[in-house]
Amino acid sequence: PVDWGHLRGGKRASPDPCNDEYAGTAPFSAPETRAIRDFIPAVSQPPMAVLDMHAYAQAVLGPWSHSNGDPIGAGRIDRIGEAVAAAMSGVHGAQHVYGRGTADDLIYLASGTFVDWMFVMHRIPAYTVELRPRAGRFSGFDPGTANIILAGDEITVGVLALMYTTLQELEMSSASTGTHSPEGVAKSLACNRCEKTEMYLQDL
Repeated sequence: PVDWGHLRGGKRASPDPCNDEYAGTAPFSAPETRAIRDFIPAVSQPPMAVLDMHAYAQAVLGPWSHSNGDPIGAGRIDRIGEAVAAAMSGVHGAQHVYGRGTADDLIYLASGTFVDWMFVMHRIPAYTVELRPRAGRFSGFDPGTANIILAGDEITVGVLALMYTTLQELEMSSASTGTHSPEGVAKSLACNRCEKTEMYLQDL
């Protein structure tokens, strides 16, 4: 259910439990959403950026989901999101390019989303990654086993790009460069099996 607390119950949020856009009985009525809600303030070092993976549309969506406006800090959000989309698009060629924008730009407005809640409540850049395929109606939710490794390659590179670009943005905005190289962090988590991931990291 779409039951994050921010502007819940608006567009594409149904009160009908038989509807595939059911919004739940209340904000955070799903245990998974409660777990994340409670985790963020409990950790000593909150995430610097987050991804919420969905199917399907081949797109990287940032806030806002509920409206067509831009949040404060949209420039930084756009730069990180564009890096993630570009990295994922470069893995398997032109047929698998990932779009980049807001929900209103690329798919549809939706209320009560993780992305909006995370940014409003915690000021953490948050993105919905809609995995492959770009289109396909109901088959998009069951794209076949051949796409599992391919989508895995794309999201692995996307996560690495998120890490690298987020740390790069933090270094640019800080008076000191810190002690951890973003490239070093990304390379330490690289997927050894995926040659295209290594190629992407060499280009950073």
